[in-house]
This record gives sequence, structure tokens and C-alpha cells, in this order.
Amino acid sequence: KYWAAEVLAVAKGNKKKDAPVKVNFIGYAKEYDCWLGADRLRSKHIVIKKKEAATKAVGATMPQSAKKLLLVKAKVKAPLDPGFCPVILAKKAYLEAAKDCTDKLEWALPRADGCARYSLPVFPDGSRDARASAYLAGVLIQEMMWQRSAS
Repeated sequence: KYWAAEVLAVAKGNKKKDAPVKVNFIGYAKEYDCWLGADRLRSKHIVIKKKEAATKAVGATMPQSAKKLLLVKAKVKAPLDPGFCPVILAKKAYLEAAKDCTDKLEWALPRADGCARYSLPVFPDGSRDARASAYLAGVLIQEMMWQRSAS
């Protein structure tokens, strides 16, 4: 059941972002005034914004431009994960596409017995494949830390 109410205030900015509307329920005293979120209000004039940012992990999604270049299906499908795309195939496809690139991203990871190094050709900043360079570099650095126990 819903009760008739009038809007007393609307919070601005991030203040009270989860419950931005202060209402007074008609026929009730001021002590019953409260702040409500859009999910608790019913009106044809209210449009509820979806909380998309809260469900997505930061940095976990691959940019569309990178997907086209890096998601390479294996010839033989993995029975437990038919959508599996091996990193080695992405790296092969990337290196083939970036063979004429002159810029390189180089990194080194310190280890107890020396230093692990890698050099990756990268697409020029602003090109349509530049985000693929950044994404693959992040994946390769993580893989290198895991493989070679960088400290």
C-alpha cells in the first residue's frame, strides 16, 4: 500500500544519493518526514536510474576495440568453457597486427635472482587499436608476475 505524500526537498549532488527525496506523508506529523530513494517512490514522473557502476568491476571489462583484436577462438573448443579464448592466441594475433608499430612498451619486474623483462610493440596513441595495447600489456604484466614470481 502507498500513502500520498508531498516532496519537501530534493538533495543536490552526491549528498544523500541513495535517498535524495525528502517527503511529508499527507495527514502525518513532521516527525514522520523522511528521505526516500526512487525505489520507494511511486509516480509516473520518476525515472529510476540503474546502478550500473556498482555491478561492474573496475578495469575488468575489455574495451570493444580490444575485443575485436584479442578475442581469438581456439580451433578446438574447450568442453568445460566453449567461449574460452587462450591468451597465447590473442598475443599472436596482436603481434601480427602490430608488426609495423615502431613504438614499444618495455617493463621489468624485479626478482630475487635478477630481473624479468619484456618488450611489447604498441599502437600509436589515438589509433583505433591503442586500447588493445594497454589491455594486453596489463594482462601480460599480470601473467609475468604470476609465472616468474616477481616481487
